[in-house]
Amino acid sequence: MVNQAQPAYLVAMLDPSDIETFMHDYGQPVFPTIIEAGGEVLVATPTVTVLEGSYSSTWTVIIRFPSIDMVKTWYQSDSYQPFIPIRQSLSHPDNTILIAALGFGGLPE
Repeated sequence: MVNQAQPAYLVAMLDPSDIETFMHDYGQPVFPTIIEAGGEVLVATPTVTVLEGSYSSTWTVIIRFPSIDMVKTWYQSDSYQPFIPIRQSLSHPDNTILIAALGFGGLPE
């Protein structure tokens, strides 16, 4: 059962072909849509330390939203839709993953 007050996270692992163009055409203009939707960018970095496995993306972003519904609402919003093809055209599809996940709700009783 989903707790409506439980925060959710959007995790994006991307591999932009040209980081300057990506940030200019996608990153900077999409940021206000995230804030407007109640999102808070927690991580946005090209630097990660891989502790196990392989990681082929070059940019990692983690955004906290107040709920999973707010992640979905933002992703499906009219304000974000124009940015999807921009992101897709500027990032290698084989190394791009976007997931939405609920925050930790505590151990089961």
